Amino acid sequence: MKKIFFSCAINFLSLFQVQAAEPDFAEITMKQNPVTGRYEVFAKFDVDGPISLGMSMISVVLPAEADDMMLSCQSSNGGLWVDLSRSHNENGYDYHAFITNGQANMICKANTEIKLFDFAIVGKSLKNVALWDIKKHIKETKDGTDYRSNLYVPKSAYYIIPQVYETKNTATGELESVDNLLKVFPNPTLDVFNVELSEKYGLSTEAILSLMNVEGKVMQQQMVMPNERVVKVDINKLPAATYLIKIDNGHQVLNHQIIKLEK
Repeated sequence: MKKIFFSCAINFLSLFQVQAAEPDFAEITMKQNPVTGRYEVFAKFDVDGPISLGMSMISVVLPAEADDMMLSCQSSNGGLWVDLSRSHNENGYDYHAFITNGQANMICKANTEIKLFDFAIVGKSLKNVALWDIKKHIKETKDGTDYRSNLYVPKSAYYIIPQVYETKNTATGELESVDNLLKVFPNPTLDVFNVELSEKYGLSTEAILSLMNVEGKVMQQQMVMPNERVVKVDINKLPAATYLIKIDNGHQVLNHQIIKLEK
């Protein structure tokens, strides 16, 4: 059976259908934030809100050299977005499907961008990160997954296939590589690792170091004090797994991957 992510709307959204506007057109755009390096996905609709979305999907395509792992996602509007399905090395590309459970009465202004979610690519600076485009990318991967982006309107029970795709991808050279700003060692580790921060990263203020699992849940946090170059992190109490390291000084966010081995 093909794994196609077209689905009925979540039941609770039906309670809000009377109030919700009905869009006929949607445009999605992805932009790389030059400060954080995170990729931000926006949508435009042709009507003023409130708009209700059911279970929907937006697909992102990465070059095949990207690490084969779930992308860390932060939701802003449209429900809880998760990198739920992944297909790797399909004709030189990796496919990621961000799925949302939907949102009732999302406030929108006609033809004005609203941020849906953003995500990070751990440890690498990549060119050619893009939204799925029917003109460039395959519709269905070898595992049978249909990656056509779609937005479900529960009020009228139809899918909008976003008609315009735009990707503003900052060139690799315009961003300081994560590898030049921090080093993580030893990696993999059994219990303790070190994070070494470059002087190019803002060390004059406090920062927060968070460890998140592949689902984006914060498992552990600690403070990084001003001018602290090497931070020792003890993950002895965490289970063996791959974790995302996030360091946030309020101005720039760094992300890296750490692997904890089974003892």
